[in-house]
Amino acid sequence: MKVLVTGSSSGLPCRENSITSFASLAQDLGHAVVADLGGRPDVLICVDYHPRFRDEIRAARKQGIPTVLVKQEPSVTAPIHKLPNPDNIFDLVVKRGDPDGSPIFNTFQEWDTRYLSQQIRKDRVVAINADKWSAIAGELYSFRRICYSSDDRIDLFGRGWSEKNSKRLERLFKEVLLAIRFRHVPVLVNSKNIFLRPLNYLGQSNDKMTTLAEYKVSLVIENSREYMSEKLVDALLAGNVPVYVGADPKRFGIPEELYFSCEPDLGEVMESISQALSVNSEDFRSKVKAWIESDEVKSFWEVRSVTKTLLDYIECKIS
Repeated sequence: MKVLVTGSSSGLPCRENSITSFASLAQDLGHAVVADLGGRPDVLICVDYHPRFRDEIRAARKQGIPTVLVKQEPSVTAPIHKLPNPDNIFDLVVKRGDPDGSPIFNTFQEWDTRYLSQQIRKDRVVAINADKWSAIAGELYSFRRICYSSDDRIDLFGRGWSEKNSKRLERLFKEVLLAIRFRHVPVLVNSKNIFLRPLNYLGQSNDKMTTLAEYKVSLVIENSREYMSEKLVDALLAGNVPVYVGADPKRFGIPEELYFSCEPDLGEVMESISQALSVNSEDFRSKVKAWIESDEVKSFWEVRSVTKTLLDYIECKIS
C-alpha cells in the first residue's frame, strides 16, 4: 500500500515529529510512503484533523484516493473531533482508545521495560502533564489543577504551569472560541480553578520514563474519560503504582490489581494515594512484570504492533 500521511497529531510517544514517525513506521512495515499527492498514493491518512488540511484532503478525493482520519485526541483536546466525520471529507474514520476498545486498536506505546527493575524510589507521587485548558464538557484538566494544588505529596512536571495569570485567561478565552466554532456548548463551571497553582511544581522533565521511575506512585489523570491514552501503561512500564482517573481500564484488559481507579473526586484520589503509598513496591512490580511481558499484552499496546494493526485494518477497509 502506498501511503500519504498528514495531520496535526501530537500523540505518538517519539521525540521526532509524530507524523514523520508514523510515516517511518509505515515504511518499516513494508508500505511505500510518498510526500504528496504527486506520488499517487493508494490512501491518504490524516492523524488528527485540523481544517488547514481540508484542501489537501479534498484534492485527494477528487483524484479518487481514499481518505482516512485517525482520531488520536479526544474532543476536549481537539474539539472538531466531536463531529463523526469532520467536514464530511473522509471515507473512513477510526479512533484510538475508545472505552469499548473499538475498532481494533488502542494507542501508540513505546515498549521499554528496563525501568521496572529500578529499586530506589521516592516515597512520593509523580505527575507529568502540561498545563492544558478546555471549555468542553468532560474535560479533566481542571481536576488535575485541583489535585496538584491540594495534595503536598504530588511532585508535578510539565509545561505551562508557571505562566502568568493573564496568559492563562487568554488561553481559556481561545478555548471558549474553539468550543463554539466546533458546535460545543462552552462549559465554564470549572473556570473558577483557573488561578490554582501546584504546590510542588518541579519544571519540565528531560525524560518522562526516567522521571517516572524515580517515584513509587504516579497520579494519572486523562484528558477526559472518553478514551485511554498511553499514560496508564507508561506508569506501569516505569514501575509506578498508578492512581488513575479516566476510561475504565478493565475494558482494555488491564488487571484491577495493577492500579487504583478513582472517580474525579479529590477525596477519593487522596485516599487512593495513601493506599498506593502503602503498597509493597517490589511485590507490585513483580505483578506488573508478569503482565507486561505477555506477548498478547505487548501486541495490544506496543507502537509497531499497533501501527501494523491499524494499517492492516485501513488496507482491508479501503480495498
